[in-house]
Amino acid sequence: MDKGLALRLIQPLQEGDEVCPGHTLVSVDVHLDGSRPRKDAIHYVFSGNLSLILTRRNNGQCAFQTPHFNMSIRQPDDVLSQANRQVVGVVKKRLVENDLQPPRDWLDLTRLPAGGSPNDADLWLIPGHIGNPLDLSIRALRVLQEADVLFVEDGSEHAVAVIYEQFELGPIPELVFYPEGPHEIHTVIDRLEKGRSAGKVMAVFGVDEGIPGICDPGWLVIRAASHLVVPLKIRSLSAGSALSTSLMYIDSPDVPVIFLGLLNAPAHTAQIIKMLRQVKRGSKSPSLIAFTNGQDLTDVWSDMVAVAKDIRGRLFLYKNLTLPGEQVQDFVLSDLSMEAPQDLDASDKIVLRIDVLWG
Repeated sequence: MDKGLALRLIQPLQEGDEVCPGHTLVSVDVHLDGSRPRKDAIHYVFSGNLSLILTRRNNGQCAFQTPHFNMSIRQPDDVLSQANRQVVGVVKKRLVENDLQPPRDWLDLTRLPAGGSPNDADLWLIPGHIGNPLDLSIRALRVLQEADVLFVEDGSEHAVAVIYEQFELGPIPELVFYPEGPHEIHTVIDRLEKGRSAGKVMAVFGVDEGIPGICDPGWLVIRAASHLVVPLKIRSLSAGSALSTSLMYIDSPDVPVIFLGLLNAPAHTAQIIKMLRQVKRGSKSPSLIAFTNGQDLTDVWSDMVAVAKDIRGRLFLYKNLTLPGEQVQDFVLSDLSMEAPQDLDASDKIVLRIDVLWG
């Protein structure tokens, strides 16, 4: 709920208005309801030490109800004074007159189509918050609402429950904990296969640790997915930037990432080509990442391949991350053609990653 809704429900009253002789509406605020933790409440504060607390309608005790809200009274005295009774009467009349339809706020957007159905993917990559659940995006809440299986870090059950209660997302889906290490990846492989066969919506969720795979062991699920004979259709939700979103696809906890910014034509000025020329045998295997688009990548492709042909490693193209046309392409460096992939569109937004492997 927001302040706009709070004022619409008592219109034409505004902050500072006299409600009845000698009593004014001092302030209108929206914050957590002390009696129902993690739920919003509207607080109407009046002169005369009177506050009226409005919450979404429920079966709890209250002074009175409107079609969609409960109203409670807060004051220091046990009995309402005559003046405060008048204030309550005026506000009740306004609420009944104005509460004509269910409140529609930002959370209702989780029920609306937004860039494809959650069923458009076998596995979703969902960044979590890092302390404040309100940082979760509307799209993240929508996918969480539809998820059947969540892969999460062991010990995060309570944090998941808080999110589902706070945003009224319904029943908590089945929680599958990350394995303790690569030696247990077979259990995740089996779970992914079964989930796909059953048509379940699965997701790797960072809960309250941020980016899964970087801030928690979610990379184990990505590694398990890479072992499937038939690849999963994986899609991502924004982790704040194209760089951080692409990192959710990395399947190792200790890859040194070197971010090179924009990959621009002409080829001899591209930072990623300069870096490839500097790679030395025996150095720690880096992951080179750059931003580009379909046109610029096509322009530098042959020069990049010429430099990379003697390097052992892989090249990944993350195309149009978080969009309906999201696609991840994986190439072995030594097998790269001098011709750019034919399905590159000039307008594609791309994160280019090259994993250099030595030893």
